[in-house]
Amino acid sequence: MDETANGPLALHAADAISVRRVAFDAPWSWLAAGWRDIWSAPSISLLYGWAFTALSLVLVLGLLAGGLASLTLALAGGFLLIGPAAAVGLYEVSRRLECREGLRLGDALTSGINAAGQLGFFGAILAFVYFVWVQLALLLFMLFFGSQPLPPASEFVAALL
Repeated sequence: MDETANGPLALHAADAISVRRVAFDAPWSWLAAGWRDIWSAPSISLLYGWAFTALSLVLVLGLLAGGLASLTLALAGGFLLIGPAAAVGLYEVSRRLECREGLRLGDALTSGINAAGQLGFFGAILAFVYFVWVQLALLLFMLFFGSQPLPPASEFVAALL
C-alpha cells in the first residue's frame, strides 16, 4: 500500500485532531457554573465537600501520629491525580441539573459504580499513577535524607533546601 502523503493512510488537515481554543476568561464561567450547581444541590455538594475534608483530616492526623507529617505535601499533590475519579458523583449532579433530571443522593453516590467500564479503567489508571507518585516521593525522601528519620514538618523545607 502507498503510505506517502497522497496515499490512503495519509492524514489531511481536515482529518487531523483539532485543538479547540479556550478563552482566557473561560475558567470564570466554569466557576460560576460550579457555584450554580452548589446552590442548586447544596446537600449533595456539601456532603461531598465534608467527606473529602474529613478524609483529608484523617489522613493528615494519621501522618502526624505516625511521625510522617513531611509526607503530607506528597500525598496532597498526588490527590490531584485521583481527584477527577473521586468527583464522579459531582459530575453526575451537574449532568442531571443540566438535563433537568431529578436529583437523589443515591444516584450521585452510585454513579461511578453504574458507569461503563471506561470510567473504572480510568480510575484504576489514576490510582496506579497515584501509587507510583507516592513511591517516587518516598524514593526522593530516601535520596535526600538517607537513613535519617524524616524531619518534622516545621523543619522540612529548611532541611530540604
